[in-house]
Formats: sequence, C-alpha cells, structure tokens
Amino acid sequence: RDWSSDVCSSDLFGTGNISCSGTGTVWTTATATNLTTIGTQVVNVTSPGSAAITVNSGALSEANSISYNFTGGTYALTFLGTSGYTARNVNFTGYAGTWGTTSTVTIYGNLTLSTGMTLPSTGSALTFGATSGTKTITSNGKTFNQPITFDGIGGTWQLQDNMTVVSTRTTTLTNGSIDLTGNSGNWTLSTGSFSSSNTNTRSIAFGTGQFALTGNAITVLDVTATNLTTTGTPYWNSTYTGATGTRTFNTTATEAQANSLFNVATSGSSGIVISTAATDTVVLGASFGNINLTGFTGTLSNTSRTIYGNLTLPTGGTLSAGIITTTFGATSGTKTITSNGRTMDFPITFDGVGGTWQLQDAMTLGTSRTTTLVNGTLDLNNFTLSTGIFSSNNSNTRSITFGTGNITVTIASTAITVLDMATATGFTFTGTSNITTAMSFTRTFNFGGTAGATTSNRLNINLTSGTTTPTFTGSFRQINFTGSTCDPGAQTISCHGFTLASGGTYTSTNFTTVGTGTLTSNGKT
Repeated sequence: RDWSSDVCSSDLFGTGNISCSGTGTVWTTATATNLTTIGTQVVNVTSPGSAAITVNSGALSEANSISYNFTGGTYALTFLGTSGYTARNVNFTGYAGTWGTTSTVTIYGNLTLSTGMTLPSTGSALTFGATSGTKTITSNGKTFNQPITFDGIGGTWQLQDNMTVVSTRTTTLTNGSIDLTGNSGNWTLSTGSFSSSNTNTRSIAFGTGQFALTGNAITVLDVTATNLTTTGTPYWNSTYTGATGTRTFNTTATEAQANSLFNVATSGSSGIVISTAATDTVVLGASFGNINLTGFTGTLSNTSRTIYGNLTLPTGGTLSAGIITTTFGATSGTKTITSNGRTMDFPITFDGVGGTWQLQDAMTLGTSRTTTLVNGTLDLNNFTLSTGIFSSNNSNTRSITFGTGNITVTIASTAITVLDMATATGFTFTGTSNITTAMSFTRTFNFGGTAGATTSNRLNINLTSGTTTPTFTGSFRQINFTGSTCDPGAQTISCHGFTLASGGTYTSTNFTTVGTGTLTSNGKT
C-alpha cells in the first residue's frame, strides 16, 4: 500500500510505505505508548515546496523505530519533535532545506545527509544507538554542530566519507564500534574533542584513518583504554594551531595499552600528534607511551602522568613548574630520556619493576625537586643528574648505572636530607657512584642508616665547596672534602676512606672505617 495524506498514522507496514506530501505536521506518533510496527516501517516525506514541516516520531524502541526519507523540498524541517525521539534509517537525499530540530535524537539505522541541506546548531546530542549489524553514516560534506554519541551495545557505525563535527562539540563513544574504513576509504572523523571515558566494550577500526581533534580550551582527548580495542593504526591528530587556552589529553591505560595506543609526538600519523604550530598550554595527564615533543613551542603543564616509553623534551616552549610528579613506569626494556638542556622543575619518580631508563644527555631538575628511584635501573650513561634531593628509601630491587657520571644534589635549603637512602636494602650500582654537592647549606646524607648498607653498595660523597656542616648517617664509601672548608663537628662518620681538605677542620670528628678505602689527610690532624 502507498497512502498519501496530510497527516498519517499506521502500525502495520508490511513491505509498503507511507508517503506524506502536505505541510505542517505531516507525521506524528508523538505518544508512542503501546504503538508497535511490523515490516519495513518507511515514511516518505515528499513535500516539494518551502512551507514548514514537522515530523514527530515519538520515542519508539529500536525494534519499532521508523525510517524516514526526505526526498525533496526547501522547507524548514522540525524533525523528531522536542525531546527524546527516535528513528531508524534517515535519508535526506534531495532535501535542500534547514533541519531545525533542537531535540535529543537517537538514530538506530543509517544516516545519509544531502549536500544542499542545512544542519541544526544545538547542544542536544545526536545519538547513534544500534545494537546489532553495521550502520552507515554518509555526511556528503556537511558539518555537524551538535554533540555526537555512539552508544549501542553490539552496534557498529561505519563512515562512508569524512565526518566533521564543529570544534566546540564532543564526539563520544560509549558502547559499540566506530569504523573509519567504510566505502573502501580511510576516513577522518573531525571533532572538537573525543571522549570514551568508560570501561564498556568498545572498539575503533582506524585503518589508516584518524580522529582530527580541533578543539581548544577543553579536554580534547579523554579515553579509558580498559575494554577498548583497535584495529589499524590508532591516530588522534590534534590540529589546533592557536595561542590561547589549554588543551588536555587524558588517557588512562595500562603499560601495554599506553605503548600501543598513546604515543605522543609532534609529527607522524599514529598515536597522539600535537601540532608544533600551537603555542597554547598542553596538559598530558594519566598514561602515555613515548612522548616526543621535538619542535613543540607551547607550554607543557605540570600534571600527574606516567610515561611507559621514551621522553624527548623540546628545545623551545615552556615547561611549567609544579609539585606534581611525573613517573617513568616501564617494566621491561631500556627507555631513553633526552632533556635537550631543559630543566624539569617538577618531581620525577622511576618506578617500574624490571625497567631501565637511560639518560641521553645531562638531566636537570629544579633545585627544590626530588628524584625518587623506587624500582628498576637508572642508567646515567656517563651524564650528570642534577636534582634538589635524591631519594631511594625502600628495599626493592633497584640500581644505578653511573659509568663516569654522577648525581648532584642542589636543594637551596638548610637542614635537608639531600641523600635519602636510609633503607639501602636491594640497592646496587656500577661505575663511579658519586653523589656530589656544594656545602652552601647544612645537609644530611643518609645511606643505610636504617638497613642495607654493605661494602659493595655504599656510595661516594663529594663535597665540592662551602663551609656549612654536613651530617652523615649510616655508612659510605669514599668521602671527599676537597674544595669544602666545612667542619663536620663531633660526629662519627662510617666510611671506607676519606680525603680531607687542607682548609677544613676535623679535630672533633671520629672516622670509622667499615671497608677497604684510601685515607688522605692533607696534613690535617
């Protein structure tokens, strides 16, 4: 049957359809309670003119939802009423008017836009809600100016061409699968921000497609990787190139997920890519694989993050100071840190059982910041690590590969424990084992004061200048006072050996040798 009238209502379609050619409200099932549909459920709106039309479908279930074809006309269309309305397939081919809905719309089938139509601008979400099969989205070059949500357990939505959402709107994946590879393409889904911050079963088929993140002053990427799977090459390209605002990238992932999904770089076609032309503030929060900021000219905010891969800092831009810790968390392999002469004015923690982190150049923290070794191996690779305080006060298996490098402690405060290794159990080293500092402030060195100091793991202490009093708790390898004229005072210092400074005073100090070393008095009594 093919019925035509101004206002139509039916529930038994079979293989037929209903055509509405009038004006005003041409279709209404606004009250959908107890309404069921059987068959193809297709309504054709064929009005050719410009007079306004309303189609009100009601909040039908996925099984009962109705498909709509808008085949012509330039009329202003109020489609799906005012709140909570649904449709199956929606095809605008041939329509050249303005879709003016401000309602929350759920589409359970395919969506095809026309090149001549105008889309709504609204804060109400357009939701794709299919729970089975593959549904298609054909944008035909049109831009969505509303939030887009994919939320159907078991549903798949396949782009047939590039899909664009304005830079102030968010695309959200709550359940189901987004496929960027439809119609033999590898398409771009451009959106202000992308969110999939949940632990539902979700997937993204990238192929060689991408999410282009165009937003600014918002969280442009917010993803929890638990139960998220991908195929192809994961690629979130942050294309913003302006100078104001703050872009946040928040990715919560395990080590394996971070290394496979969330490498950060300023060029390339995989992972998270941040444009070097942007000079705004960037927040990298939660979990990442490699972070390579070569050429970055913006501001990197101080925030909590775990890096499971390599870190390369830029030569330009700004690294914000702060008290929030960056953690290196790899549990296997050797990861590299390239500072490029930049000072990291925030705490650093190395904590990955089985991980190794190798410096590629000298590494400098702010003078008030602490470097902490909890697990794994810190390989200085013959370079100097400068840090306010160095701490490794635990009994985990951990080590430092000094080579010919050293750790310089620089905190500009008095009465501070600058070497905090009261529990040295489980610690080993290779190389020079030099802890170096200037005695500009009174400082305490604690190695094994609680437990764990042995003849094989004790560290060297070099005091290069200054006159203030050092305090030594625990025991040490060689203590070299050369360059410092300090007076240790009435304390007992346990060490393998010492080199006294010709200008120093040691008359009330007791030295107790606890291992094989050398004793150089330089004429001091």
